[in-house]
Amino acid sequence: METGQGKEHLVAKQDTSIDSEKLRAIALLQRLVKGRNEQNKMYEGREKRRDLIKELKASEEVKRDADKDTSAIIDD
Repeated sequence: METGQGKEHLVAKQDTSIDSEKLRAIALLQRLVKGRNEQNKMYEGREKRRDLIKELKASEEVKRDADKDTSAIIDD
């Protein structure tokens, strides 16, 4: 009779490990979904501010060109 109890206990342990594997898989999926959601938020923010980004880049180019012109005048 004791061997039967041992087998039942072993089966219970296997069920627990399967549950543990399922829990880890669920946690992984949750992290992946959360990470993807954050990526989507960042992408949407970038798209909303695309014009501002272009304007900032253009102003940096103008500033850089003005600095080059100023240093060229000073060097002459």
